Amino acid sequence: MSTPTPIPRTDAEHVRAVNASAAWSALYDIDNRIRGIIKYGLNEASSYEQELAEIRREINEITALIGSK
Repeated sequence: MSTPTPIPRTDAEHVRAVNASAAWSALYDIDNRIRGIIKYGLNEASSYEQELAEIRREINEITALIGSK
């Protein structure tokens, strides 16, 4: 028999629990994006600076989503 997951005790824990799936999904998407850049390079309309700025923006959105900022 497995141990039940504890109920979050604070609002911050609740926010993290509710948004954890979306955060992991976003991190998975970022990982795939970086893997694609490493494997195939950038498309002609982009630069590393643009890609990194976009990835950084996405990371900031994730941290806001789970209440880490």
